[in-house]
Amino acid sequence: MRPSARIALVLVLATAIAACTGSVGGSGVPASASASASASAVPSASAAPASPSAVPSGSASSSTGPSSTADAAGPWLRAWFTQALSPLDVFGLTDALVITAGGMAVTSTPIPTVFPGPAVVPLGGRQLTQTGLDRILARAKALGLVGATTDFGAPDLPGAATAHLALTIDGRTVEITGDANRHIECIKAPCDAAPGSPEAFGQFWQELSNLDWLGADVAAQGPYAPPVYSVLVGQAPTPDAMLGANLAVWPLDTPLATFGAPVANGTARCGTVSGHDADLLRAALAKANGQSQWVQNATTNATFGLTVRPLADGQDACREVFGVG
Repeated sequence: MRPSARIALVLVLATAIAACTGSVGGSGVPASASASASASAVPSASAAPASPSAVPSGSASSSTGPSSTADAAGPWLRAWFTQALSPLDVFGLTDALVITAGGMAVTSTPIPTVFPGPAVVPLGGRQLTQTGLDRILARAKALGLVGATTDFGAPDLPGAATAHLALTIDGRTVEITGDANRHIECIKAPCDAAPGSPEAFGQFWQELSNLDWLGADVAAQGPYAPPVYSVLVGQAPTPDAMLGANLAVWPLDTPLATFGAPVANGTARCGTVSGHDADLLRAALAKANGQSQWVQNATTNATFGLTVRPLADGQDACREVFGVG
């Protein structure tokens, strides 16, 4: 099993929670949240403009941008986990949720239970209206999460993942941390946690895990083509004894052996691609799988293994994880 696959299981186990009566269902990871949310736990959907196209792409329309001036160099909102694990293990983990500067809510989608799995985690996107973005920001303010406090408590379980939320407000990025699994025991609705409490952080995280409460302000989910990929180039995976080696041809002009910058004491290389190179890589990844051995061309003998992280505009996992790029 590849390192990214092993650690993905660790994080899912560390952040899974049981839903309480009157709270939003699902796990601590928005990408795998339940599709049913309690109406008593989140604000009800108000009358709103018709939702935009349900077929998202990597370049969302700027007409539905966030209410505050978004940072064009990064997402409007980002939700992710950190844990005391090696950079090689966490590199391939996707964010729990990204809302792009254009208002596209991006999460990972279920991976088919087949072996070998896909070469890259599939993503889905839901386009938000301007009103939907405003309502998310208003919800964060109502729960007391936008202010002087940025640390809303560590997880109770030693070694568990810490949840991070970064939100663009008035052109600046505010980052807060807390325990995604904190919640109140709801006996009778309404079930809002006390503003500014650790439970308020957990409640907001759960509300972000399922945006259906926004009603017509959020479109149905469709496939999302990432405009950016960070790629970790390392040792080729061992061929499966039954399936044999699966070769995939590297589509970019830059050779695999010199792609990106050296990381992990020179045992791997990391680089980030966008634009036309991202389009070429996306097409090649669609033909490969998680056990593919990558070659420069069909006549070369050297093989490599890839760990690929799909990203939104302005993101760079090589810079974030390894400090290169």
